[in-house]
This record gives sequence, structure tokens and C-alpha cells, in this order.
Amino acid sequence: MNGKIPPELTDHLTQAKQLAANRLLRPNYFANVVGVGIGKKVVSDDATPTYCVRVYVVSKLDLEDLSPAATVPSSFLDVPTDIIEVGRFGRTGRRPKPAQNQGKGAEADPTPRPGSPISVKTNAPNVNQGFLGTLGALVQAGPGPNDPRYILSCNHVLAVNGRVPQDAEIVLAEFVGEEKTLADPGPFVPLQRDGSNSVDCAVARLKDLVLVLPAFPKDTLTLSLGAPIDPLLDMQVKKVGAATGPTAGKIVDVDADLYIDYSFGTFRFEHQVMIDSGSDDADFAALGDSGSLVVDTSTKRSTAMIFAASGRFAVACPLGVVLEKIAAELKVPQLSVLI
Repeated sequence: MNGKIPPELTDHLTQAKQLAANRLLRPNYFANVVGVGIGKKVVSDDATPTYCVRVYVVSKLDLEDLSPAATVPSSFLDVPTDIIEVGRFGRTGRRPKPAQNQGKGAEADPTPRPGSPISVKTNAPNVNQGFLGTLGALVQAGPGPNDPRYILSCNHVLAVNGRVPQDAEIVLAEFVGEEKTLADPGPFVPLQRDGSNSVDCAVARLKDLVLVLPAFPKDTLTLSLGAPIDPLLDMQVKKVGAATGPTAGKIVDVDADLYIDYSFGTFRFEHQVMIDSGSDDADFAALGDSGSLVVDTSTKRSTAMIFAASGRFAVACPLGVVLEKIAAELKVPQLSVLI
């Protein structure tokens, strides 16, 4: 059942998490702790009713291999800790498994839509044209049929934090050598190196007469009309990504603070959503899935957007915050997701 943390526990859990983050979380690529959050303690791969401080690590290490200073305490402010091995999020995250990769050729969908692979086409020397992301959604600034429409995805996909020049093109990357031009670079929410970040998002303005269908590929996922809903613990979700296709998982944390490694630097994010596929043998997302819309399977409403992954686990921004931040960059009252 989806739910919020009981109000009587929220303040205490938040204080315990903040204490853990202050002690354990460091902007160091070689640090083993990569994130701290709040969720339910897991025993033998099953969630218990006990709320805890979740400590995300690259790998679990034996106690005899750790110095006392590097050991994670069993509790903070009497809130138990749970150590979760997630690997490393960002540019060195796990690549999609061959069996999950949608691949090209006969099964590829030539019509751009949510879940399609996209990339930047440019001669700029500091932009990797081979880097793929996912077309998350088609959004519109205004209620009228002639109001501007945009592709929604991640900053590190569409803008590379300002490195993508205005004369670049956002293309459909389904067929190598036959990239279809979709959009022009647009506004993005800058990633702040010396501060916390809440979203990794950008839009690209759709070119005139270019058709992008707002629906997911057939037999994968359906999105219901309505504004995004808040992500909740235990919410069962699905996504369709360019790398791993349709996958399912569960939200296990809605208040994760963590560091993400990009090709252009390491950045701290706060109050993020953590999603677990439930099995080490099943990736929820991988490199190339950044931008994928996360949908609540019960209401079929959107709730978050993937921006980092490491196999079983993926990190997502709350979609309501994404749309609010992008609307501010566009200087419009609000953005709506088209379906």
C-alpha cells in the first residue's frame, strides 16, 4: 500500500537522516557512501514495518576491512540504519543488459514518442554526440493548440549543463546515420556545483511540423490525464526507457540525498526518489534511460523522472518539481504533460 511516513515520525527521521548525511556523505568519487535517505528496513530482501536511515554504498565491505571512522553506525538518534549496496550512480552506472536492450532494426519504433532514444547533434567539442537519453514526455506551455510544445528530458541529456550550443539539434537516435531532427535546444535548470540540486531537467522546443506522439509504445504503458502525483513510499511504478524498455519497480525512498557523477562534474541532489526493481537480476534503469517518465501503476499518473541509475536501483526527480522549475525557466505559469 502506498503511504506517507507518519507525521509523528517525520521530524525525528529527518533529523536522524540529516545527521547521517552530515557525517557520511562526501563529494568524493572514491567515497563508498553515495547517498543517505529514509525508508523501511529490509531484511532478507523483504521490507519490514521499521523505518530507518538508508545508507547507499557502492559496495558492502567486511568490518575488518574498515577503519572505525569508516564504519556506518547501527543507528542515528536511535533510528536504525540499513546499508544498501547500489553501485555508483552517474556516468559509470551499469550499462543495460543485452537481453533487456530494446535494440534497433525490425523492433525499433520510427515514430518519436515517450521512451524513444534521443541525442544531441552538434560539432561542439565538449559534447558527446554518442550519449543517448530518453524522450520523457511531450509538454506544452499553455492550453491553446498553438502554444509551444517541448520535449522533456534531463539537463545532462539535452543541455549538458549549458555546453550544448543553440545551433545544435535534438535528434531521434533510433537509427544510426538516419537521425530525425526533432527539436531545438531550450531552457534547462542549471546544476549547481556549490550547492544542493533538486532536479536534473531540460526541455527542447519542438520544430514546426515535426510529429511526436504523446503516447507510450503500444502494449507498454498508459498515462492517465491529470497533473503529476507526489511519489510515495511503496508505490508500484513502471517506466519505458530507451535502453531497457518497459520495467517495473517500487519506490523505496522519497527523501534521498546523494552525489551523482557526470562527465562535467559531481553534484549533490536532495529529496530525490529511489526506485528498486526488487531483484539484482532485473535492472529498473541503465545508461540511456535518463529522462524516462515514472508512472504509478495504480492511478496511471506520472510521478517522477529518471536521471541516474545503477542496475537494480534508479534515482528520479519528483515530476511536479521538474515541471515547476522548467516553467520558471520558460517564464510561463505552468507546463502540462500531453497524453
